[in-house]
Amino acid sequence: MADNTTWKFVVWERLNKTGKWCPYSADVSQFLEQSYKKDLDEVSLSDVDENLKIYNVNFKDMVQISTATGTKSTIRRRMCNKDDLLCSGFTWQWHDDHDVWHSYDVEVNNFIEKAHTAAINNSTVALVNGRPWFHSRPPHTPQSLLKPVPGIDPISACSRKTKEEEKVLKLANYEEMDTGIEDVLSEYTKEVNLDISNSKDEDCIICCEPLSGGSSYDDDCSIVQLKLCPHIFHKSCLLAMYNSGPKDKCLQCPVCKKIHGVKYGIQPPGDMIYHILPYSLPGYPECDTIRIIYDIPSGTQGPEHPMPGKKYTSRGFPRHCFLPDNEMGRKVLRLLIKAWKRRLIFTIGRSSTTGEENTVTWNEIHHKTEFGYSRRGHGFPDPNYFNNVLAELEAHGVVDDDVYMWYPA
Repeated sequence: MADNTTWKFVVWERLNKTGKWCPYSADVSQFLEQSYKKDLDEVSLSDVDENLKIYNVNFKDMVQISTATGTKSTIRRRMCNKDDLLCSGFTWQWHDDHDVWHSYDVEVNNFIEKAHTAAINNSTVALVNGRPWFHSRPPHTPQSLLKPVPGIDPISACSRKTKEEEKVLKLANYEEMDTGIEDVLSEYTKEVNLDISNSKDEDCIICCEPLSGGSSYDDDCSIVQLKLCPHIFHKSCLLAMYNSGPKDKCLQCPVCKKIHGVKYGIQPPGDMIYHILPYSLPGYPECDTIRIIYDIPSGTQGPEHPMPGKKYTSRGFPRHCFLPDNEMGRKVLRLLIKAWKRRLIFTIGRSSTTGEENTVTWNEIHHKTEFGYSRRGHGFPDPNYFNNVLAELEAHGVVDDDVYMWYPA
């Protein structure tokens, strides 16, 4: 049977010198209500708040009395319905120079509370259990409250698969890959007759010499064009560019950055896990949060790294990153998983923040690492983030060919 009772709450208030009613705090109101129901004639507010030790409340005359000055202030017991802002249990106060808190009057209190609620609805801060959260990390969350991301492989299965793929790539013989350079050029380039081309007066962007002349590397005059874009280079220059990179049987146009083939990076082995937190990011009060945790230990550089055989460090791990659990957030997560499997999220090099060499660094795919208020610009809200990160992923050849904007509820 439905209960149509309108719930009522009691709020105790005091009339200040300007004729405005000021609410007592929730604790003081509760204390006064309990004392009132016991039919007590008078109580000392020091029993509930040491800062109010000079005040007594007389229920017979409904006044607050200052034992220091004898000043009397009228009080009242008011019944509020459940929709009244004061019934939330929160009152707004200001702090004076004598370390004493004072309540705002009811009108000002309600005005501030409405503005505060509007700020929350505008989502400039994270929400935890419906209340603002300003810390860069979310609160500790029990394992029982963590949920898998719908439509995406379970965490453990994906983690094992990633480790296996990284192990295969790490143990690959990069010298054997190097021998396939002619096959790479044959697959992704085509010979160009400069005499009938509109580019005969242009320079090769790699060596900065005229295309009509020989390459600065070996004077070879052979000209090739990449198949997926219109840009033309000396064949020898493109060969030299390939040999200076990871030699992963992939070509990236130095002009438009178009990827020819599948690009792999040199990210060292580690773990990527992800799950859903029951909290909301700034700007996304309507949905939960995807948390990604990257963990890469220190180790020894392999043959694909800048200094094979030398130790590398891993600072700041595990690293926590956040996405809203909505359609776009899951799309980006799927692409980040693909980038992780291709070893593109991190690299080994020089840290731009500390200057340390031979350390694990981000690889130009930006992540949001602040959960609450964005103090350092690494959190939400950010209206441009999704466009930017999708462009960064595409620059690494990670696109949504098989990533659909649909996920089960």
